[in-house]
Amino acid sequence: MENVREGRPSRLGHPGSVLERLHPAEDRRPGWWLLLYLIPVVNIVIAIIVAIDVAKAFGQSAVFGFFLLFLLCGIGYLILGFGNYRYQGMAASAAA
Repeated sequence: MENVREGRPSRLGHPGSVLERLHPAEDRRPGWWLLLYLIPVVNIVIAIIVAIDVAKAFGQSAVFGFFLLFLLCGIGYLILGFGNYRYQGMAASAAA
C-alpha cells in the first residue's frame, strides 16, 4: 500500500507518512508548543490545554478532558481508546 506525498509515492512505513496520517496539518499546534513542555510551570498549563483539545476532538466536554485526560490520564485515554468514541477532528472542537 502506497501513500502519495508531495506528488510522489512514498512507502507507508516512512515515518513522515505515519505522522501525517496521525496528525493532519489542520489539526496540529505550532511546533514551538513542544518547547513549552520544557518550561517547568508552563508545561502543566500546556498539558491541560492539549488534554481539553483531545477531549473536544473526540466529542467530549472540557470537564472530561481536564479530569480524565489530564488528572487521571491512564483511565481517560483507555476510555477513549476502548469506548465507543470516534475521532471527529479539531473541526468538532471549534463547533462545540
